[in-house]
Parts: sequence; C-alpha cells; structure tokens
Amino acid sequence: MQETASANAYRLLNGLLEKGLPFIAAHLGKKIKHPIVITDVIGRTHYPDEPGSLLQLDDLFVDLPHKMKDEEYYYDATTKSLYLRVGENRATAYIIIRDLDEPMVSQVLTAIDEEAKLAVKYYFFNLEKMRESQSKFKQELVEYLFFKSQINIRDYLKPIYHELQFDKPYLVALMEADEENSSVDWEMMSSYTMNHFKRIGLEIIPVSWNNSMIGIFPTSYKKDTMEVDPDWIKYIVSNGYKFRDIVGRVYGQTVSIAYGQTYRLDELHKSYNEARVAMTLTRLMGKKNFVTQFSEMGVFTCLFSCNLDVLKKFALNTLGRLLDYDQANNTQLLDTLRQLLDNNINLKLTADKLSIHVNTVDYRIKKVEELLNVDFSTIETRVNLYIAIKVWDTLNQTGFTVKGMTESEFEPL
Repeated sequence: MQETASANAYRLLNGLLEKGLPFIAAHLGKKIKHPIVITDVIGRTHYPDEPGSLLQLDDLFVDLPHKMKDEEYYYDATTKSLYLRVGENRATAYIIIRDLDEPMVSQVLTAIDEEAKLAVKYYFFNLEKMRESQSKFKQELVEYLFFKSQINIRDYLKPIYHELQFDKPYLVALMEADEENSSVDWEMMSSYTMNHFKRIGLEIIPVSWNNSMIGIFPTSYKKDTMEVDPDWIKYIVSNGYKFRDIVGRVYGQTVSIAYGQTYRLDELHKSYNEARVAMTLTRLMGKKNFVTQFSEMGVFTCLFSCNLDVLKKFALNTLGRLLDYDQANNTQLLDTLRQLLDNNINLKLTADKLSIHVNTVDYRIKKVEELLNVDFSTIETRVNLYIAIKVWDTLNQTGFTVKGMTESEFEPL
C-alpha cells in the first residue's frame, strides 16, 4: 500500500519549490540552532549562495573530509563541523553544521528530520537531471560548431540557441587535466564555470567534451572603436589562472588551459583548433598546470596560422628521410634527435633518458646528419629541426595528420 506523504514533507517540498534551499536551511536552523551549509557531491556551496553576489569561485567550495569515505556522517573535531551525506552518486549532497561541539552531534543528527533530508535529496536529484539535459544539448552545439559542415549552421542554431549572434566574434578556451586518468567531473565543472564567470561579469558557454571542458566566450568590444577589447582577453586569461587553481584544489589534480583567437561562429572551429594546438604544443615542451594562448606562441603562432597542408609538407620535407629510415630499420633516430634538442644538446642527459650510451647518441646524430645532409653543429640546422619536430608531433597528437604517412606517401600541394 502506498504511504501518504506527511504534512511536514509536503510543506518542505512545497517551500523548496517556491523558495529553494534557503527554505529548507531555515527549517533546519530553527531546529538545530547552528550555522548550516549545503553543498553538492564535490563541495560546491548551494546554500548560502545569494544570486548575483560577488563571491569568487574559491568562496563557493568547501573542502570535504576525505576520512568520511562511505560513512553517512563525519564529525571533524578540528573545525567543529558535522558533515551529513544525503542522496547518492552525482546527486549526492552534504548538510554541514558549523560551530558544533562534539557532545551535541547525536542530538543534532536526531533533530535533522527525514523530511528535510528528502527535500534536499529532491533538490539535488532534479539539479542533476537538468544538468544532464543541458549537457546533451551543449554537446550537440559543439558538434555543429566545430565538427560538422558549416553550411547550415545558421539554420540549425537560430531556432534553438537565441543567445548566439552570428556576426559577433567568439573565443574558445580548452581546459584539460594533466593526468590521463583524471577524476575531474567536467559536466559538473562546466556548470560552476558559467556561475563563476557570470559573477565577475563575463559571459561563457561551457561544455564538457571528451574528458575536457570547452568554453565559448562572446567578444567584448571597445565602446569608442568597436574593436575587440584587449583588456577583455587579459581579464579572461587572468581569471583562467584563478579558475585553474581552484579546479586543482577541488579535485587534487593539476589542469591546464589554452585559448584560441576570436572568430565568428561560422569559423569558430579555427579558434577551437588553435586552442588544441596551443595545448598540445605546450605539453610537448614538457609543461603542466599552465595557462597559454595561441596568439602568444611566437614563431609557432605564425606557423600554425598557415595552411595545414603547407605545415605537413614542411615537416615531411625536413624529417621524411628519418621517418622512412626508422620505419624500414626499426631504429629510433627521430626519438634520439627529439630528446637531444629538448635537452639543449646535452648528450649525457639524453643518453640517460634514453637508457643508452653517450657514444650511441653521438653515432645516431651522425647518422641523422648523413641522412638529412645537414651540419648539426650549426644553429640554423638545430632550430630548423627543432621546429619541424614540434610541428610534426603537434600535427600527430591533434589528429591533423597520420603517423604512418611518410615523405614518399605525401602528395605535394
């Protein structure tokens, strides 16, 4: 027989629908007489959280105790805080009671009624469902902007995403975890991203995508000239550093951010590809936990602004004989050359990293000189080879070329 909901449960759920979490918090506050914080599964504060307040992102997160694990509640004597878990999976929430002496824990746990827990659980369950629905649409949006034919993009987007302006430039940012097996929940983080940037006066469309997050920023103009405001880009990048640090603190992992340049919607895939190139190339330089811009990559900005076929031809004309030789003889000439250049021509360090003898490194470099007909002692040769390798590796890792393609298979422009 179906159980009838109590009058208290009805009152709380009705109050939740009309007034939100503050209604539930007020109900609990009257019963337990202690400050209350309500967060989601990763510690993002949902109460107190006044709309439009000037709190920064780091003010919106609470450090949840790792010792709690799967327990229903945990008391932290150091901070005099009680953590009560409600719900499960990504819809999990935490009711946190502050300034609570340990002898009062059992009394407070008893005072938190099941109807209030149900209301909190209902709130976060619906929040998760809404997030899933928005995520699905935003992923479709990204597919049409970056991966599908641009011919009908106006017809597709106009009826369903009215906020996008087709003649306005946009900028794409890409955020990725530095470790492959990352625990970052990008779907949840995308909703926090929008919340954070809205608070500081920046518009953004955040989308979780393939273990990363894409941010689409509408351009801000200078009022006097109607040109893209350079201070706007600086503001976005400076906040990128702050956001990177907060994500790292919440998940205990480092992340990196790369920015493309501004384009209109029908060319926005260029900004996305620029962000991918900036991300990949900076990683190839051995860096982590960085914030970088495609426009600030020096000579590589110029190179990767060229037609990709031109870049492929440059890389293959420079390295093609090495690629062919390594493939035919199962050797590692290119890997050795790459390591040597990355290690500032330090033969001993290169040998140690490759676990080979220094003489072997020297022999391989002489073979490189022979195959490519170059003098490795000149700065011109070293710079040219360094650039060619970075271009080749970036094209491969971003999927713009095929690793198996060698000089003999490449068709000239």
